[in-house]
Amino acid sequence: IMQIVEANEGRDVYVFSDSKLFLEQLKDMPVRVLGTENIKHSGNSASRDGAFKTFLDLIFMSRGEKVYRINAEELYNWSGYAHLAASIGDIPFEIHNI
Repeated sequence: IMQIVEANEGRDVYVFSDSKLFLEQLKDMPVRVLGTENIKHSGNSASRDGAFKTFLDLIFMSRGEKVYRINAEELYNWSGYAHLAASIGDIPFEIHNI
């Protein structure tokens, strides 16, 4: 994440995840998070607030200048969510493997 922050000096860097634990680990990093109150995995059992949070993240990502997906063994590696956001916004998409 710090490599992405450094490559985007002077810009706000937002991190999106459906893991509250992961996002809470970022509180001492110079990144922004939209909030973790209504994080839920999307699916049939998602609450209305959880579904709205998922949609809000997607729209917010699609309005950025670039979308990055970070792949690591500890993370869920094949979500197409970041790529979908980049496609909606017609913005560059980059994968970082760590």
